[in-house]
Amino acid sequence: MLDKPLHPDVERARRLMGDLGVDLLLASDWINAGYLAGHFLDPDLFSAGAIGINSWGYRVKGVLSPYENFVAIPRDKGEEAFFVHSNQDTYACFYEQCWIKERIPYGPGLDPVEVVAKSLKESNLDRGHIALVYDAPVRTFERLKRVLPRVSFRDGSDIVWKLRMVKTTEEIERMRKAADATDRAATAAFDAATEGTTELEMQKSFRTALAQQEVYAAFNHIHFGEYPFVEREKKNYPSTRVTELPVDSHNRTVYDIPTERKLEKGDRIALDAGARYHSYVSDIQRYAKLGKLTSDEAEYFRKISMVFEKVREEFRPGAIASNIYSAAIRETENAGLRLLSTGFGFAGHGVGIQVHEPPFIVPNDDTTLEKGMTLNPELCFYDVKFNGLNEVEDTILITENGNEPLVANYAPRHIQELT
Repeated sequence: MLDKPLHPDVERARRLMGDLGVDLLLASDWINAGYLAGHFLDPDLFSAGAIGINSWGYRVKGVLSPYENFVAIPRDKGEEAFFVHSNQDTYACFYEQCWIKERIPYGPGLDPVEVVAKSLKESNLDRGHIALVYDAPVRTFERLKRVLPRVSFRDGSDIVWKLRMVKTTEEIERMRKAADATDRAATAAFDAATEGTTELEMQKSFRTALAQQEVYAAFNHIHFGEYPFVEREKKNYPSTRVTELPVDSHNRTVYDIPTERKLEKGDRIALDAGARYHSYVSDIQRYAKLGKLTSDEAEYFRKISMVFEKVREEFRPGAIASNIYSAAIRETENAGLRLLSTGFGFAGHGVGIQVHEPPFIVPNDDTTLEKGMTLNPELCFYDVKFNGLNEVEDTILITENGNEPLVANYAPRHIQELT
């Protein structure tokens, strides 16, 4: 059991409700309801949600549970927040962690929407304006409108995202634990790698090292040697600044599932991985080579590390996301390097409950960074002469005067030589 329960910034939520002109914030999707309650269903079953699978009350893995859950936070300090949840699910595991005192369970045969409506009517909140955050079938919204005919519903997603982007002290500590554990596990996996080690064996080493730190693997991508598209691309070496990532005949790109492929002398190892610690994730990229780096490789990785550090310096309070993207392009071009434009097409992203969250470091995101935000500067450098793709990323915390990597004993990233 955790020592410190999660507690969203309720005062800020009330101010944001006031700005929007609403009387209540109501969340019914699994991730945001869990966030507002400080109470997630089951952290080990939550990992599939790390990359954006948002299933409003169903388990992401295992048996489906067709129960909806609602969290309501009134703008008026005199009104109690309440939490409507199924008594048939596993909430008892972390029940005492929920900060909300008014907890209303319901069982089979009861409609949770009716339970919500009854609670709102008892508090005279069944009229006026409600900011709704949900990722549910349309029928849920239709039921809410039917049982609450005097309510005007508005989109509450901006309120929740403004809350989620700025982390509390406890959220930061959970993310720090996840980031440091992931970094240690990557080091352990590299240390265990020898000639003949398979990608699957390395995955096992990585996950075992995480488990020994009581942290769960959220995701991990491991690849030995060149990516499958490199040989074909060498025949038509691109001269453009940004290029699209080709795929092989099996539609695989960089995110290969680890295989029985064996590590050979001279292979580069790419590890893109994240861990989950009590519902909060990390996201790192690490590289190693079995053998000595050539002088060209050493210079290439020195340059991409230098560019990454220059771009990381742009992450500070008051900086605008789109301006950071422009700086990333500028620094990359100045160094004579290329960035890859894939389906992501960014130079970084927010991270928290999910791996990819707002704000995004893209040309059209004008979010102003604030103290307490957690982000991943993420630069995908492309050069077929050096295995194709070399991605650099780490999770950082925006501080009062700049940023701070969440990994302990941080140093500028370079490729590790394995002998």
